[in-house]
Amino acid sequence: MKIEFSDWLQIQETLARYNRHLDDRDWNAFGDVFTEDAEASYEAGKVLRGRAAIVEYVKGVEEAGFRVTEHLGSTFTFDLIEPDRVRTEVPGLGFGVTVEGSEVDILFVGYRYADEIVRDGDRWRIRQRTYSPVFTSHGPHAAPPVPE
Repeated sequence: MKIEFSDWLQIQETLARYNRHLDDRDWNAFGDVFTEDAEASYEAGKVLRGRAAIVEYVKGVEEAGFRVTEHLGSTFTFDLIEPDRVRTEVPGLGFGVTVEGSEVDILFVGYRYADEIVRDGDRWRIRQRTYSPVFTSHGPHAAPPVPE
């Protein structure tokens, strides 16, 4: 089986939109990268079921802890399972900034996503996502003020 180049580009776009909408905190667009029946695991042993549950969980983590975030997905690999279903692996780096008074703390995380992405109508969407942390580092840093 082969995948069309246009499909490969759409899969890449889905993965990029996940990060962009997450960092922009555009929760409607973020949810749109998932199928309605998607499943995601961001913590060992905890599976979120359904687009709404995934969005609420991620929104809660992002808005409760970080003033700003930046997620950078790297070059991904994928295996075609069926004509409308692929398995991807995406390494990435995430930065989260917290500010308390004049203290700036930056969380730096290396991670890997294992995904199943499916054709859903005229789009490719994430049906299953598993987050695996690779490393974490954080601490106070001298940094210019973070914009409100």
